[in-house]
Amino acid sequence: MTSNPYELRRSTNACAASGQTLSPGDVIIAALVEREGEEGFDRVDALSEQWEGGWRPERLFAHWRTVVPASDARPNPFIDDDALLDLFDSLADCDEADHRRLAFRHLLALVLVRKRLLIQIGAGKPTDSGSRAILVKRRGASQDAPPDRVLAPEITPELVGDLTQQLAGLLTPEV
Repeated sequence: MTSNPYELRRSTNACAASGQTLSPGDVIIAALVEREGEEGFDRVDALSEQWEGGWRPERLFAHWRTVVPASDARPNPFIDDDALLDLFDSLADCDEADHRRLAFRHLLALVLVRKRLLIQIGAGKPTDSGSRAILVKRRGASQDAPPDRVLAPEITPELVGDLTQQLAGLLTPEV
């Protein structure tokens, strides 16, 4: 248990599906799973073969593809730009009823716009329930590529703080 419920625990360096030790160069799926009975997320890693074979952790929130770095590699962000985009894409199918995922995806979109990985191209029509939306495209996308519609739900200051801490955990270099 961590002292801060929104502090993300680092990788255990073992595949959650098989127990196999992860080695530098292994392609893995890193997943955020909601903690059972408490707020916050844990990270679990699975070898891509296990994921492609259908293994999924319980309480899956979001996931991204990454590669296990060499032990002597420079500290990198917990999640790199490509993995941030994968994480954004993995949240694309959440619906309006899933307020927490919508809020996380919206905040992640804003981070990606700031990092210039996504470009905000406009605002979408409000939904039937009145939620606003922004329209974004990946940097370098073709003119005719359809934009991603990102719902912008009402977010309380407390939820912004919680989600910001989670994103900060993803962007903080491992040591």
